[in-house]
Amino acid sequence: MNSMNNLKTNVKRAIKQVVPAGLRRNRKISAARKALGQIERQPCRSEPLLPSSAIDLHDILHNAEKISEWESLEPKLADLMNMAPSTAQSDGNRGVNPGDQRAIYHLIRALKPKSVLEVGTNVGFSTLHIAAALDANGADGRITTVDITDVNDPTDQPWKGCAQPYAPRDMLAAGGYGDMVTFVAQNSLDYLTDCKDKFDFIFLDGSHDADVVYQEVPKAIDALAGGGVILLHDFYAGLTFLWDNKKI
Repeated sequence: MNSMNNLKTNVKRAIKQVVPAGLRRNRKISAARKALGQIERQPCRSEPLLPSSAIDLHDILHNAEKISEWESLEPKLADLMNMAPSTAQSDGNRGVNPGDQRAIYHLIRALKPKSVLEVGTNVGFSTLHIAAALDANGADGRITTVDITDVNDPTDQPWKGCAQPYAPRDMLAAGGYGDMVTFVAQNSLDYLTDCKDKFDFIFLDGSHDADVVYQEVPKAIDALAGGGVILLHDFYAGLTFLWDNKKI
């Protein structure tokens, strides 16, 4: 299994060295559009969604009191993330970047959901920040986090072979958040199709393939409680960045 993964990684690196970035991007977009075109049109309702007019992102992200709170809490969260091996600690590998971690925290603090569904646990960094925000809200918050693999299986992890055993469950437990998190190993579409629970907030960060996300969104809306919110990770309107990466 490891040799096959290494082969795939080496092939990807070789392609990046030979094929210009613009051509690679155009080929990915073309493939995504082709896959999307083969999906049956999905009905999608908007009633369960909180109106965008009820969300003031500027106030959420620039609230002085919450910024001070974040600055006090961030060192604790950073220490917990350091439990993960170095290969899992950068956005270039498998963890959401520090800006995303902070944004997720502020959104959960401001919107005050009691139940959160996360699709795409990965190394658990976003899970950690959701849990910390729910805890700060003071309610009996709960998180269900879904990944296509068992992220806590010590024998089948992307970081296996590291000196220190690590699992997202260990990190959350060390932070005092273990009891509020339920881990599910299942395909996201299967989970959302069979899901009977309702959530106040859903974070979609699993597959980034257009055809999968297109099917996830209406199913996620059906899993929302009234006045709920869906947060999409790596969403680029018009295939462009919402900000200049060089200024971050």
